[in-house]
Amino acid sequence: MPPPPTPAPIFIETDNSDRNNKIYVATLAHDQADAAEAAIQRAVRKALDKSNEFTTKKPTDTKQLVDLKGYVIIITLVSVTPDGRGLKCRLEGTVVHYPRELNKDKKKGELMVTSKFSGGGKADTNAVVDVVEAVTEEMMKTALPRIKAYDDNLKAP
Repeated sequence: MPPPPTPAPIFIETDNSDRNNKIYVATLAHDQADAAEAAIQRAVRKALDKSNEFTTKKPTDTKQLVDLKGYVIIITLVSVTPDGRGLKCRLEGTVVHYPRELNKDKKKGELMVTSKFSGGGKADTNAVVDVVEAVTEEMMKTALPRIKAYDDNLKAP
């Protein structure tokens, strides 16, 4: 008897290029905001690349692309506060369905999958980007099992 087919990897959107609907937000890092957002994206993709249960690759077939369902991990830098000679950084994340849908005001909306999860760390004033990346890596250890469990429940008979 042949083994059961391997399930397709779960799609996770990681494209943060839409300035009006960012999924990684680090405006509180001020002049380091773009670098911090790139660090969040890097950490998310790194965690996804380590697992064969997830993918960031969109199909090239038009029909499959239109029918693509998955998740978006939204991560926001919610506080940067002075702490002695350094800074304390706190991030929050949520997981929502992909594609994000338009609400009645024609703005992108979210159907939340998980409750918020968060993480924090300390940095010297020049290392906010490093802390944001490290904290995001830790947060992904919470996010990915939640996504997998939610997705498995959706597919359960």
